[in-house]
Amino acid sequence: MARPLSQHSRNIQFLEANHPLPALGEAAVGFAVLLTKWRLRSHTRMVLKQLTDSELKDIGLSRRQANTEARRLFWQT
Repeated sequence: MARPLSQHSRNIQFLEANHPLPALGEAAVGFAVLLTKWRLRSHTRMVLKQLTDSELKDIGLSRRQANTEARRLFWQT
């Protein structure tokens, strides 16, 4: 089953389909997307460290798994 597209992905598809970007524009958008992904990962990992044990249990993670993920660097997937 295909995953639904995020709003960002729909926006990119709209731009590509209706207003093709020059190469420099595509590179700039790609770079902005990369920075946004890195920022989101960093924020998510910071919040993960702050979850309680019961909250971690709700999402199916142990404290050890959460700490392992939280220690990863923002560019690591």
